Amino acid sequence: MKQNSGNISVEEAKDALMHLDNANQLAEKYLRPPLVFRVVMTFIIGGLTYAAAMSSGSSLWTFVCSIFTIALLVTMLVHYFYLRSQGVKVRICPLTRFERWFSFVSGFVVAAILVGAMQLEKAGYSWIPIVSGTINGLLAYYMFSNFTASGARIKSEGE
Repeated sequence: MKQNSGNISVEEAKDALMHLDNANQLAEKYLRPPLVFRVVMTFIIGGLTYAAAMSSGSSLWTFVCSIFTIALLVTMLVHYFYLRSQGVKVRICPLTRFERWFSFVSGFVVAAILVGAMQLEKAGYSWIPIVSGTINGLLAYYMFSNFTASGARIKSEGE
């Protein structure tokens, strides 16, 4: 690589930074899962939450919960191998402190909603599993839409 001994103007520096930012945004958008994947994951996670909340003492709902879990794993593996075939190496484990914290908090919120739905359904609130399934599904859709595989927030066009 050549060493540039000349001075760089402010306009050239701003232009270079703008091009780097555009390239970064393009890469982040490329890592965003497609709409079909996000919708399927929304229904799978919502259905898994609903089935898990209804499964207390029922072998049928436990079977349905197992089916949703298998569907979740297969869908995630298909997406993972799709990205690998496109040349994108997705990290499985978070590296930075923010990514670990974000993953922990996200998992805790989803688990708290699930456990709360199970307990409230046992207490006789039969509508709670539907609401909690909807909340967990929409939360998953939001996270798949706005966060990449690396945990970085994707900026929308207006930000």
